[in-house]
Parts: sequence; C-alpha cells; structure tokens
Amino acid sequence: MVIARNPETSLFSRMPESIIAAGITDFILEPALMPALIEDYIENDGEILSSGVDDEQHINTIITLIKQRSAFDFSNYKLSTISRGIIRRANYNNFTKLEDYVDFFRKTTEEAGILAKDFFISVTYFFWDNDAFDFIQKKYCPTYLKSWKQKKS
Repeated sequence: MVIARNPETSLFSRMPESIIAAGITDFILEPALMPALIEDYIENDGEILSSGVDDEQHINTIITLIKQRSAFDFSNYKLSTISRGIIRRANYNNFTKLEDYVDFFRKTTEEAGILAKDFFISVTYFFWDNDAFDFIQKKYCPTYLKSWKQKKS
C-alpha cells in the first residue's frame, strides 16, 4: 500500500507530487487520516477489495457507467491504472468489496465525475511540473512541429 500526502496541503509538495505522478499511489490523504487507513489495512491482512473472479467485470461496469454519465471513455486505459483508482475510491468510501462499491457507484451519480477526475490527475500529472511543461512547450514542440512540417512538404 502506498500513501501520499495531499500535495496541495503539503509544505514540501515535490515528494508527494513525484509519487502520485509515478501512478503507484493507492491513497492521497492528510496525515491525520493515515493511521486509521493503516489500521484497516492491517485488520484486513492487507487484502483490500478482493471480491474474487468478478472484480474485472465490476471494473468494466464502472468504466461503462463513467462513459454513460460523462464524455470520458477510459476503456483503453491500462487496467492496472484504472483498478488502482477504483480501489482507492472504494476504500475512501469505506467499502471492503468491489461489488458494494459498484452498487454505490450506480446510485451516486457524482462519483463518476470524481473518479474520472482521479484518473486524469494520475495521467496528466506531468503538466503540474512547470519546469517539465515549459521544456515540452518551448523546446520539444517547436522542434517536433518543424520536423513534422518538413516531412509533410
């Protein structure tokens, strides 16, 4: 289990930003909430949300519901990335079975938007790094576009 502090409330945000950008963070929490999560994790023997063979079906149901409720289609994302996000949200909402989270997801329309935003944060996190974004914008894009124009001509 990987826990990061919310970078927006952290005095030194680079460390949590790095781990979140790596896409391996299971939870983003304030320090005061971390002990309870760790206790729950230990009580469940480290088994967070494993309801068996139907897990992939439940994940696909959630992906379909997001697509129906928004303009976002995550069906081509890596299943491991999507699964981590879904498990993180299910745990955040205190569910121990993915099946129960799917029922909650069906009834709670705003959850689709929250989960979609969570997926986008992990995928687009490099845009939050001003130095990296400036490099891409100023150095890479002009060179790439010039090369592309020459090939097209």
